[in-house]
Amino acid sequence: MLRNAMQAGQSPLSPHISLPKLSFLRLSQKQKVILGCAGLLLLILIASIFFTLSTQGNAKRQALFQNAMDGAQKKYEEGTGIASMNKSLAKDDFLAAEKNRQRRAEADAY
Repeated sequence: MLRNAMQAGQSPLSPHISLPKLSFLRLSQKQKVILGCAGLLLLILIASIFFTLSTQGNAKRQALFQNAMDGAQKKYEEGTGIASMNKSLAKDDFLAAEKNRQRRAEADAY
């Protein structure tokens, strides 16, 4: 077999390999334009879905942050309002506000 290949002028190490014919290369110009437009529309659709989901996620995080900060702000204001009258209760309100802030910071880390 090796001798037959050498006599035929072919290299035995690189046999003739034919690549498959790709059918989309034989499309008409109109079909190629339509296919290109469809691909472009698909890319635009995927990008818009990604940006929409990203925006929704950001809005949810912002709402959670605002909710946590409102609670912490309320506790802080209560603490400053009663600081001169009842220092232990004011300290409890300050600690509760700090815990809310820390809990929110830990949640944002994830």
